[in-house]
Amino acid sequence: VLGTPELRAHLVRQGCTTSVAFDERQALGIIPSVRPNLVLIDLNLPRGEGLRLAARIRADHSNNHVRIAFLWQQAIEPALF
Repeated sequence: VLGTPELRAHLVRQGCTTSVAFDERQALGIIPSVRPNLVLIDLNLPRGEGLRLAARIRADHSNNHVRIAFLWQQAIEPALF
């Protein structure tokens, strides 16, 4: 299992530029200035924050170019998701 520093280091080695936000508010604050191609969202964020973040990114039409990917620390049954 990769933590945030390890994942970030791996992405940098692959030539990606990265920014890290630790909650929904931080993420929504940096997206307009960073203009990412991809947002990786950890579904382990508390209180459903990860899904709420994805919905808020999608609701802002200026983010139509942003792809969203979800991370999960363990396998999840599709029916439970």
